[in-house]
Amino acid sequence: MRRSGFGQSVYKTQLFTDSDMTFVLTSGGHNSGIINEPKLARGHHRSSRHTAGAHYVGPEAWVAQNTPQPGSRWPAWKTWLEGKSSGVAPAPPIGAPDKGLDPIVQAPGTYVYQT
Repeated sequence: MRRSGFGQSVYKTQLFTDSDMTFVLTSGGHNSGIINEPKLARGHHRSSRHTAGAHYVGPEAWVAQNTPQPGSRWPAWKTWLEGKSSGVAPAPPIGAPDKGLDPIVQAPGTYVYQT
């Protein structure tokens, strides 16, 4: 990861809000940090939580304070989402049964098999 200019413009989004915020910085750019699936992770990521009312920490100090974690950020994001979730929601109904419109076929439909 480059230490100077590592995405400081994105990091500064913390200046625009006074709410809880989790910031994650990945190494390797867009493909390595976001698109590649976890088993292909070659880099690392750093993350921290900025709580409401906390003082702003500059980007260079933030990098120094947050140790790189090896691998993909996807497993950490999954854990974060699970902590914010209330559980598994029931699937929405297919069709409009309340209007007498039953589904013709089950999801995902037959169009996915068309070539």
